[in-house]
Amino acid sequence: MRFLLLLLLLVVLVPVVLVRAGLYFRWLGSQYQAAVDANRELSRATASTFSAYINDVARQGRSMGTALTYLESPISPQFSRFLVSNAKQYAPVRAFHWVNLQGRVINSSEPKHMGLDVSWRPHFLRALASDNWIIADLVPSIVDGVPIFMVDRAIRDETGQPLGVVAAIVDPLVLEREIFGIVREPVGSVMILDRQRRIVCSNPPIHLAWEQRMLPDDQAIQKAMAGILTTDIVRSPLNGQRLAVAYASIGNTGWLVMASRPVNEILAPLRHDILWTGTAFLIVLSLSGTLALLVSRQINRGVKGLQEHAAALSQGRLDHRAEPTGISELQAVVEAFNQTAASRQQAEQTLKDLNETLERRVAERTAEAEHRATQLRAMAAELSQTEERERRRLAQMLH
Repeated sequence: MRFLLLLLLLVVLVPVVLVRAGLYFRWLGSQYQAAVDANRELSRATASTFSAYINDVARQGRSMGTALTYLESPISPQFSRFLVSNAKQYAPVRAFHWVNLQGRVINSSEPKHMGLDVSWRPHFLRALASDNWIIADLVPSIVDGVPIFMVDRAIRDETGQPLGVVAAIVDPLVLEREIFGIVREPVGSVMILDRQRRIVCSNPPIHLAWEQRMLPDDQAIQKAMAGILTTDIVRSPLNGQRLAVAYASIGNTGWLVMASRPVNEILAPLRHDILWTGTAFLIVLSLSGTLALLVSRQINRGVKGLQEHAAALSQGRLDHRAEPTGISELQAVVEAFNQTAASRQQAEQTLKDLNETLERRVAERTAEAEHRATQLRAMAAELSQTEERERRRLAQMLH
């Protein structure tokens, strides 16, 4: 009986658990999709903001270069003041350089950069060969080793011949405040990566050594560098967390924005809900099991009582009564058994009374018959004596 009740309980609860698990699975899918969509939106917004900022710096560099060509000499104090004035208008720009065709900084808004040779930098050669602005990958500064990147623009004369290169030196730490200050605070994190997969800046800010800035290559990054908005699940090289990421390319620069959110944070609400639901389910299961055991014990007690009552009836103990069980169905059976036993006991008592009455009447009739027989015998004896006396009297009269 207990096994059947527990089996019935499982039959009821297992489908509920399966349905709930299906709902959790669908909810998990929707949560993950929402996180992916949020990462995509954040990566596109950040890419658009960064691209607009770099384009603005590049336009300013072109305007500066065009204006500088009208000054008497690129090494004049007026030239330097012009560079300093423009650098103050752009907080993330550490310095503006004027680089001659030999790759040497001949004027700068920062005097300590004067005379630097950048001819060996690939971005300088690319800038001379291009009619557009060039963004260089992150590199350590030659002066102080601080990570920087450059936005270069070749300035040309009317015939298209290069006159020099305007180079804007951008500080990523300051850029973080400029770029991410107008992008909503992310739930996870957002990073800007250069063509070498180095972390240029991030939100929230993180302090990294140079060798820690390089992210491992994977297919998702390769697809993103090809201009495809990509999502993936990766493991963070910084702390080993599993991340849901979205990559968005920044224009035609080859740079990327990586928006990510830890998978644990995505799953946290589900885990919390599963914990509470699982706890509630275990409580319900325990209470249901306890209730089932109590009911089965009461049923078993009632059934055992019925078995004992049936055995007592089979032995002729009609005065035996089954005890109440508290279960209406079994109580009805108990009452039926008790009524049957009472009816049988009453019938037997009636039969016994009839037998006693019959025996009494037979005894009375027997006693009456014996009395009459005794009277008949006495009368017969008296008649015989009377006949004998009459014969004697007649005989005497005849003699």
